Amino acid sequence: MDIQWDESFFQRTQVEQPIYWVCFWTEISDATAMHDPMRIVNASSVDEVLNWIHETLGSRRYELFVETTDHAESVQHGWVEQKQLVRLAGNYSPSGTVATVFLTRADDS
Repeated sequence: MDIQWDESFFQRTQVEQPIYWVCFWTEISDATAMHDPMRIVNASSVDEVLNWIHETLGSRRYELFVETTDHAESVQHGWVEQKQLVRLAGNYSPSGTVATVFLTRADDS
C-alpha cells in the first residue's frame, strides 16, 4: 500500500447519498456458493451499513460495494451511463471474479 498527501482531494465531488450493494454468500460446496445481492439506499453512513451487515450476516460471508457512475461511448447509443461497483470490504471473493459492472442505457429506469 502506498500513501500520498494529495491536495486534489478538494477537486473531487462528494456523493451525499451513496448507493451501497451487499452480496451475501452461502457456500454450498467447495466450488459453488449461492448469492443474495441487496441494494441499499438512504443509509446515513457506511458504518450503518456495516452494522446492518453484521446483524444480518449469520453464517454467510459478504462483500460490500459502493456504486459509482461513469460514462462509456456506445456505437448505437452514444455516451451511456455505466454503473460500477467499487469493493469496500468483505470476507468473500467468488473464484474467477475480477469486476462486476452493470450497464444501463439513458432510457432505462
